[in-house]
This record gives sequence, structure tokens and C-alpha cells, in this order.
Amino acid sequence: MDHRSLSSIRRFWTGLNETVHPDDQPIFDRHPGHSFNLDFPPPAFIGDVDHAPIVVLMSNGGYNDGKTQNEFPDENAIREHRDYLRGERVGLPRYLSPYYLGGPLGPWIAEGSAVLVNAVPYRSPKLSSEKENQKVAGELRSLAAHRSWLKEEVLPEAKAGRRFVLVHRKGWWDIPAGEYGACVLFSEQARAEPNRRTPDKAKLGHAENWLRQHYRSLGPDPRSISHAAQKFADTFMFWGIRLPMPVLAARKPGHIYSEGWSIWYSFGSDGASEYLDYYALHRMSGERHVRIHEDGREGYLPAASNLMPTSNDPVEAERMKIEHFARNREIEQMLREKGFDLDRKWSSEEFE
Repeated sequence: MDHRSLSSIRRFWTGLNETVHPDDQPIFDRHPGHSFNLDFPPPAFIGDVDHAPIVVLMSNGGYNDGKTQNEFPDENAIREHRDYLRGERVGLPRYLSPYYLGGPLGPWIAEGSAVLVNAVPYRSPKLSSEKENQKVAGELRSLAAHRSWLKEEVLPEAKAGRRFVLVHRKGWWDIPAGEYGACVLFSEQARAEPNRRTPDKAKLGHAENWLRQHYRSLGPDPRSISHAAQKFADTFMFWGIRLPMPVLAARKPGHIYSEGWSIWYSFGSDGASEYLDYYALHRMSGERHVRIHEDGREGYLPAASNLMPTSNDPVEAERMKIEHFARNREIEQMLREKGFDLDRKWSSEEFE
């Protein structure tokens, strides 16, 4: 994982080892009377926290006895959610609560256009009426990390017109006074609006219009490459790997490491149509180099191989070995020139 490309909030959560961040554990230990549920990984954020152009700021993770457990039916589900927070899994957790994807923000979260972030990441049944929990929350290092991320990274982006922020319970976020461009409250006390759980239709429409203009400003219409992107997603469906909408809109090359896969991808055009190229490695399935055209047609490009041909004739076996490594080196150079730097050297020593 390249930590230079991560947001500060993601870098903070790469330190999660169990269900409580080690920086927060001493605070919980000092307040044994709290009622936060710490049995499961915290709902710090759901969505592409590093890149999503729409940021939805919530107050805290909720806990519903008998329902929250459904998100974590076994140890694999707990590990999967923890890996997701740490950035070691790019796909959304498979047992995610319907709360995230079933509402009006769900499609944006699923495609990578929006991220929902809790100021207080741990689960509390009703934080607004739990005085001890409020005291604990105010001391959490995770709350400080989330607020810092908002003030130092998100709000400047919103002010520059590159992010749209929807805010619920802004008090927990300690948003400083000022003008931050597209920064919209779920409900506004000055207008005597009710305290909504999600933005109303008008605010969602405002965000949708902004998102459409935002993607248009990045370059080509992301829908023109959608068939190729869907073919890519279908290939890696089991692992929940897909290319988020901001990547498709910007046609930005990148590298994914998730669930044992290492995948490099880039975009291009042959004059007749656009295409998506990717090179995928997995220790259980070898290597593949694929071009997917904008209409979904696939073609295979040269890929390196660890399977070396041989012969009972020592002279012939040596010739085949030399040719094998020469071909792999040529392919590696070709991959490096297109930005797929596998960062390895082909030599017989790898197999001895």
C-alpha cells in the first residue's frame, strides 16, 4: 500500500488491529462506565474515503442489539471489515448493513462517488442522551483524527469546488465558521427544519447536479467506458473489486492491492474506441494482461509466466530457459513503459 496516496483518516485507521484503535483503548479503559459496544470493528467510514467527491458527515455509529450482529456473522466478516478500514480490501464489506446502501445515498456509495464518515466511530445506542459516552467521545484520538481530516483536507477541497459536503449533526465535527463552497446541512435550525436522518429531496438534487458537473469537468463522460468497467467488475466480483466512478471519470491509472490480488490498470484509445487495460497477479491464478474495449469486448495481451518449459536434453533445456527469461524481461519492460511497474527482476534465481 502506498501511504502517500492515502487520506489522513485512512492512514489513522491502518493502525487498527482488533476492534478498537490502539490510540483510543486507553481512553475507554479510563471510563469503565461507558456503554459503547466495542465487540465489532468500528463504522468509521463506508465508501471511498480517499477519493469520493461527495462526503457525508454523520455523528456516530449506532448499535441495535439483534441487528448489528448480522453484519458480523463470523470471524471472517470481522476480519473483512477491519481489512476494509485498513485499506487492505477495496470492495465494501459483504455483510454491510442495509442502512448504508438501501437509502438514497446508497448508489453513490456503491459506485465510489460518496463516502459516509462518522465523527465518533464507535457504536453507541443513543449518544445524544448518554452523558458518559459523550465524555468518552470527546477524548477519543479517532475523533481528533476525523476532525483534522475534515479541516485540513476536505473543507479546503470543498472551498475549491472539488468536493461536496453534506453535514449531519455538525456539532460533533466542530466545523469552524467560514464559507466552504458546497457544504450543505441536512437540516437548518434557522429554517426550523426537522432533524433529518438523510438529506431531503432538494438537497439530494443539489448534490446530484453538482456531481454531474464535477464529473463533466474531469474529462470524458464516465458512462462511455462503463461497459469495460462492468466487465472488469464482473471478473473480480467475488473479491468485491471494481473501479470507482472518480477513477473512470478522470481516466486515471492506478494500482489495486486487495484480497491477494495486485492489479495495475490504465485507460487509452486506439482511435476507434476507448479501452481499459489491466495486469493482474495472484499467487493462486498466475498473471493476466487484458484489454477491455468500451463495448465490453476483451482481448489478451502478453503476460509474463512463472511456468518455464524444459527438456530432457540439457542443451535444449538451457536454450528454453534463456528464451523464457528473455521473454519475461521484454514483457516486464513493456509493462513498465505503460506504467505497470511490477518492481521485480526476472532471473533464474527466482526458481532455484
